[in-house]
Amino acid sequence: MYLKLLAFYISILLVNVELFAESTTYYPKKRKEYFIKKSKAKTLNIPQDSVHLNPYGTAPLTALVRFQTKKKGYIKIRVVGQDGEASDITHQFDKYGTRHEVPILGLYPDYENQVELMLVNKKGKIKARQTLNIKTDTLPKEYNKPVEIIINKLPKEDKGVYLDITSRVAFDKFGKIRWYYKGTKKTQVFRKTLDRKNLLCLRGYRPAKVSIISLLGELLESYPYKLAGRHDVRELPSGNFIVAASKKGPGTEDMVIEIDKNTKKIINTWDFTTILDTTRKHNYGAKQKNDWLHMNCIFYDEKDEALIISGRHQNAVVKINIKTNKIKWILGPHYNWKPKFRKYLLKPTNFKQSEFNWGQHSPLVLPNSNILLFNNGNFRSIEKGVTSPTYSNVVEYKIDEEKMTVELVWQYGKERGIFTKARGDVDYLEASGNRLISFMSTSPTKSTPLIIEINSKNEVLFEAIFDRDVKHYRIEKVNFY
Repeated sequence: MYLKLLAFYISILLVNVELFAESTTYYPKKRKEYFIKKSKAKTLNIPQDSVHLNPYGTAPLTALVRFQTKKKGYIKIRVVGQDGEASDITHQFDKYGTRHEVPILGLYPDYENQVELMLVNKKGKIKARQTLNIKTDTLPKEYNKPVEIIINKLPKEDKGVYLDITSRVAFDKFGKIRWYYKGTKKTQVFRKTLDRKNLLCLRGYRPAKVSIISLLGELLESYPYKLAGRHDVRELPSGNFIVAASKKGPGTEDMVIEIDKNTKKIINTWDFTTILDTTRKHNYGAKQKNDWLHMNCIFYDEKDEALIISGRHQNAVVKINIKTNKIKWILGPHYNWKPKFRKYLLKPTNFKQSEFNWGQHSPLVLPNSNILLFNNGNFRSIEKGVTSPTYSNVVEYKIDEEKMTVELVWQYGKERGIFTKARGDVDYLEASGNRLISFMSTSPTKSTPLIIEINSKNEVLFEAIFDRDVKHYRIEKVNFY
């Protein structure tokens, strides 16, 4: 009997062993493959001395990491944000190889930043990774700019930062400073170069120079010229530069020069003392008697081979042919123009003279060929019945060059009642189609300096007050990579 019971238990045990053996050949195999797939990525083994914080001494919230990998691959990075995934900065670099120089941008000040680096193969699989800890210093007082976020409805994938060209400080949509430049103090950072890789700057005043700096703070190239210039610089499709310059002395700002990218010499000049009327009565705000034009913006219209300039003290935006210097049109109020210029004045079809551009800034051509500009609204009182300037706004005009008419098709700001007597800016953001408005001022108020980003439906997606204690010129929105 005992022998029969023993045989019975042995048979049960053998069955269970067989079942277990079958299960280990199927389920654990799949689990093993799953875990191996997740843990295949090995460490990059980047030593700490490969991390160079502030490599050029001018951009303390940046680093450069130099290292080598055994296998070829692309490098992908993630700067871990303080405000969740929406504040992460991620980028995959185009270079494929074993030797890597990786710029790290968007670090936080006075913080142990976590930066993840990944080696990615051509199929997009991560083959190795490592997280670096990069400690940064405290912000110097002059760069510690308070930011008050009023509205933030931007999508999490929007990783652009807001760059103040005067203080050279950039902050993210959560109000955290992520970059600043402490190079030459007389440097204004205007915008990214056309290849979107570097920053286009004006340094000094007289003499002045156009400069290209990297976001790591490296001075890449300079183009000095003996004239004065401070208000605007643009890169042309040819790679040359156009600059709003002063011919005689401080405050004239009535000419545009073109600097050759190779020879660094001035190769073209557009002298507006020979194009417009220097004797026309200018705005009451002009500080110098010779500041009759006060050119605060230049824009190159590639479609028409034309130059569009903003003459703030003439309340005029002027378009000229770059080859003949001939005026194509003048956008602005019609008072005090001599007879020979009246044929160039655009006639409004649906608005009064007081709704023209007065003391304006930053005209640009939109993809639909309309003109977008920041209208400070100074001296609307020149028109009878308008007693004082009560608001600044952004306006979009549709121009018919054959009929020489102008239609006001859109505006934003009148309903807000914000008046900015000087400075200000508007940009069209190509990636989103949004419009970035800077209600700046030489005398900050309860409402300024105010930054607003709106979409095509006039919905405010972002609104912030930035550093009331400093005079600001304008804000640009840039992406680090």
